[in-house]
Amino acid sequence: MRWLKRRSPASHVDNATLVDGVAVVRSARRKTVSLQIKAGKVRVLCPSWLPTAKIRALLREKQSWVEEKLAHQQQQLAQLPEFWLAHGEKVFIDGKLCEIKHIEADSTAYLDLTERLSSQQADNMMPPYLYFDVADSRLFFILTSHIRAWSESEKQHMLSRYFDEFCQCRAMPRFATRLQHWQQVTGLTAQSLKVRYYKSRWGSCDNRARLTLNNRLVLAPDSVLDYVIVHELCHIKHANHSPDFWSLVEHFYPQFQEPRRWLRQHQANLLQH
Repeated sequence: MRWLKRRSPASHVDNATLVDGVAVVRSARRKTVSLQIKAGKVRVLCPSWLPTAKIRALLREKQSWVEEKLAHQQQQLAQLPEFWLAHGEKVFIDGKLCEIKHIEADSTAYLDLTERLSSQQADNMMPPYLYFDVADSRLFFILTSHIRAWSESEKQHMLSRYFDEFCQCRAMPRFATRLQHWQQVTGLTAQSLKVRYYKSRWGSCDNRARLTLNNRLVLAPDSVLDYVIVHELCHIKHANHSPDFWSLVEHFYPQFQEPRRWLRQHQANLLQH
């Protein structure tokens, strides 16, 4: 239910236990209860003092909601292509759907592609096998002869790795610029910024104000990136998702609900790997 949260040091979190088949993670630092559903799995995050009876009551109360969310996630997962970086599939970049093209490194199509690259476009060539055409909204994977001989699973692994590098290279300068902007707006300062791929979260802020952002945010519109940054900066002041926290987010970014909805709608497509 909450994709963005402040991380607590491991020493403050107990090992997960099961209550009626649901994973329960207790933390001495947590003050509120959070019911999460990710990748078809349910878990409860709660304070260490919360009685098991209260957890069972919460699960009974939210049973219909949980079943609805699980069914929706299963439907989303069923719609995802088995090979999501395959030729002809589409992927979000900067919030726009881009078509994926596989071309052979020794083909006429590849020669045509490289010959028409301007110096500015050449900056979008990610060594050694990936090129993003901004004008035509297309993502090219350049396949050498030995790669074409690989199995589909091997190709998927390789393309996923280069796509992650593509996201990482595009993310850091863009994220740093937007973070600097929002630090000036909010007066809240992060001690550091790290960019990496997460499978199930968009960002985090630890108790030392160190921010980590998911490099897959380069696939989302600018408004979504701004929302996540503001969200995490507000955790510097409020280490929870209390009403005061959301009030602060809304104060700095009044339109935050729209990008938040966009993330929820497209998260399955952005976070697959």
